[in-house]
Amino acid sequence: MQNSTKRFIIASVALLVTAVITFGAYSLKNYSGEIYTQRIPLFIGEWHGKELGMDERTYEILETKDTIMRQYVLSSQIGEPNESVMLAVVFSQNNRKVAHPPEVCFAGGGWERSDKGIETIMIGNRELRMNKLILQKDSWRQVALYIYKSGDRLTENYYAQQINIILNGMIRKDTSSALIRFSSVTSEDSINETLALTKRFAGEIIPVLEKKLP
Repeated sequence: MQNSTKRFIIASVALLVTAVITFGAYSLKNYSGEIYTQRIPLFIGEWHGKELGMDERTYEILETKDTIMRQYVLSSQIGEPNESVMLAVVFSQNNRKVAHPPEVCFAGGGWERSDKGIETIMIGNRELRMNKLILQKDSWRQVALYIYKSGDRLTENYYAQQINIILNGMIRKDTSSALIRFSSVTSEDSINETLALTKRFAGEIIPVLEKKLP
């Protein structure tokens, strides 16, 4: 009898935890249907942006249309080679799966990863850790930095983001999530310079993204 009671209590606790997580993940506040990524301006400080757009198949894969793909160039460097940075933001108010790691997308485009690590950038007086990828395709190289957003929190850790989304859902009924990615194509000889430019861009743009995305 004692063992049966213990098993019942354990099973009940497990069911309760599952119910709480499910309730937290799917009990959402009412949303307006606004495309929040369109709040992000094309012109930010010295950076000039240009929409690149996405096709319907890409939207289907991402599972959201609240996304942008843009090319930003410093106004003083317009027309110069290797001086632009790509910004991709994939956002959803209620689908945490949209913020998946971008390595698969790069591989689908024919890019092979040659290095992966963590880079620290400065946001004012705050240090922010971002994932770094160095990719290659034929003679070209690509530098990419990316980070995950859940509510008002930024993290380089995908699993930390997913857990935070669930906790936000339980506490505040806010399950918004985003993948923020910066990338630039370059040559083998210019990787360090391109990385520095990409970090500079990320450091200037992320405060804007924090204000524009819920």
